[in-house]
Amino acid sequence: MEELFPELQEEKHLRAYVPGPFIVAGLPARDVKNLPFKRKYNNITLTLTGIEHVPYGKYGRLLLSIITTHAVLSKNSGTNTVTIEYNSLNQLLKELQLPRTRGKEIRDQLEYFSKATFVFEEKKTATVQKHFFKNLFDEEDYIEFKEDLKATKVSTGVIPFMSHFNCLDVSDANSKSTVAITIELSNEFTKYSREHSVPIDYTVYKEISSPIGKDLYSWLMYRCNSLCDNDPLFIPSKSLIEQFMPVGEDSARNQEWRNYDYLKGLIQQIKEKYLPNLNISIQADGITLKKSDLPQITDEHYVLITSDL
Repeated sequence: MEELFPELQEEKHLRAYVPGPFIVAGLPARDVKNLPFKRKYNNITLTLTGIEHVPYGKYGRLLLSIITTHAVLSKNSGTNTVTIEYNSLNQLLKELQLPRTRGKEIRDQLEYFSKATFVFEEKKTATVQKHFFKNLFDEEDYIEFKEDLKATKVSTGVIPFMSHFNCLDVSDANSKSTVAITIELSNEFTKYSREHSVPIDYTVYKEISSPIGKDLYSWLMYRCNSLCDNDPLFIPSKSLIEQFMPVGEDSARNQEWRNYDYLKGLIQQIKEKYLPNLNISIQADGITLKKSDLPQITDEHYVLITSDL
């Protein structure tokens, strides 16, 4: 594994998890002033709501990965109730592998997660024979349909990240410290995480400084590992822009081109620094992915992120 990540060969590689929807439709990259925040990609729509803020940026993504990992790890406990306790903010920062100077950012993101929910909507459409639905129609309506029907299934759910959040801050005239944190994940979030999470290399994920770069990395790992041999996948530049850097209606005329140029640069950096075996072709109008010899995050080279706390 070390030859795949020469810059990180002195570090232990840690395995963590990210909920699947946040791989195809990530958290906002920056603080959002107008809520709710909505991101749509293909048949998936993700809507985030909160009180004044929702989680965002690179630290929001790292914290999301941590709480998701705790939810996944607890899958054999026989209950959906997951409580995470830290005796200080510094203990949480240690788990995140962040310096103490990042305490305020993580404290803020905790507050945002504690007051935020997401609505996940997925639409699946298929062509089916009409006799499967005969019992749903009156005879006259049933006869009017052609032999094939287009059936669309819509699945939605409102999921809070946390059901309870307690934090104890103590201060004197010179300093302030967080000395106790208790996070109780919502049953809905725990269940969803166990069923729909994707493993990532947290060591690499943390190393990538750009929030959009983190999204691209986890998405590339997810998509390339799901491809069949000799079955290339072309993704148009417009689709990449809509997924990772959507353009507003009042944006400059060349904003789409500038955003795609930025995405191409991030993808190239990820390939060169972290995924040299990534089988990808970057063109002016999109990218082509092929089956790649990428690290298997679940193998014995990876240590679970919470194992040494």
